[in-house]
Amino acid sequence: MMPNISDYLDWRGDIPFSTDPFNEVDNLILAELSYTDFEGIVSDNPEEIFTIQRLKKLYFAKHSKEELEARISFIKYAPFLLEKLAESKRFENLRITAYVNDISVDQDVQMSAITFFPGDGTTYVAYRGTDTTLVGWKEDFKFSYQTETIGQKKAVEYLNRIGNGWPDMPLYAKTALKKLRVGGHSKGGNFAVYASAFANQEVKDKIIQIYSNDGPGFVKEITETTDYQSILPLVKSTIPEGSVVGLLLTNDLEHKYIESSEKNAIAQHDPFSWQVLGNHFVKAGQQSESSIFFDATMQKWLGGLSNEEKRDFTNAIFDVLAATGMTTYSEIFENKNKAMSGILSAIAKVPKDKQQEFSQILRKLFVAGAQEIGKNIPKPISKNMPSGSEIIAEGSEILASGTEKIKTRTEKLVNEANKRKAKRTSARKKK
Repeated sequence: MMPNISDYLDWRGDIPFSTDPFNEVDNLILAELSYTDFEGIVSDNPEEIFTIQRLKKLYFAKHSKEELEARISFIKYAPFLLEKLAESKRFENLRITAYVNDISVDQDVQMSAITFFPGDGTTYVAYRGTDTTLVGWKEDFKFSYQTETIGQKKAVEYLNRIGNGWPDMPLYAKTALKKLRVGGHSKGGNFAVYASAFANQEVKDKIIQIYSNDGPGFVKEITETTDYQSILPLVKSTIPEGSVVGLLLTNDLEHKYIESSEKNAIAQHDPFSWQVLGNHFVKAGQQSESSIFFDATMQKWLGGLSNEEKRDFTNAIFDVLAATGMTTYSEIFENKNKAMSGILSAIAKVPKDKQQEFSQILRKLFVAGAQEIGKNIPKPISKNMPSGSEIIAEGSEILASGTEKIKTRTEKLVNEANKRKAKRTSARKKK
């Protein structure tokens, strides 16, 4: 197996920036480190600056390794980078400041950012990707129909605040803030690109590189603006060969496809699976067929829905999930039976007309996929074999009846669950 970002710090951590300048792997390490929960340790005040050695000591005094290992999330390994960074020659002068973690269920916002001074005379502003909160995932869905989410707006405000500096800055910070790198993984990549595009001109002029690490795109109303187009030459987009997240929506970027140790497309989103060789990622031969298919299907599906349909569909999904009383997907995984019961009950309460509307939206998704498959079956191979269009037509009918069956099955499961609950209640009363 090829090495990853953790191995990179083991094997090249003794090479200073003066010998080998900041590169794409260094970028991903800092983007991944932004997933660490520095709550109660690093404040949002940029005047409070921590060395990497001190931060490591404070963090592990508050969090045990056993606690971190027990977490259910692909980002749980981010804090372990603290140890390797603190022990490396390359990042021995790394300093950290201005941690922000803004989460609001009422506003559907999850925006977290932190600022790094790597020690090479530059600044790296990192935006966290989607965390384990449901509200964070809901905001991701909003990218498909909003020109600006509250999280994106806050990302711009953060970059302007850091980029403009603050009183009594130490000399190294004053120097480093003249050269800004902005980056993030997943949603953090989206925030990095958006904030760079719409920051104040004085701050934009300081940006030397923007990193989008498998970050989703934007609605076309954003990508067609002059502000967005102006920063494209500075954006470096890196995505795994089987990318799903990084191809969502539009971004007009030229992607670098890289190899991942994972075969599953979703699992390839994990930065620890990205393969490293020397000071760069291992370039993939080409985008995988499954990734191409997913991209074409999603573009066709989303293009066929109105913004109102996307909004209603998003609200319906997360209203159902909220009905479980859980706020993170970790809670849902840990309490699957309780979560499923709450989800089924919530679905049953959705008005019939809305159930039909959402069934049609899902049907459009599957039809879009069938049409992409149909493109590769333009005509029957033999007279006994149906054409691509006939397959699509038949598939659409199956899906139409299938969604109705799912709804019927859901209602049946809810009724059975209610009967079992009533039976248990009756038995307890008899006792």
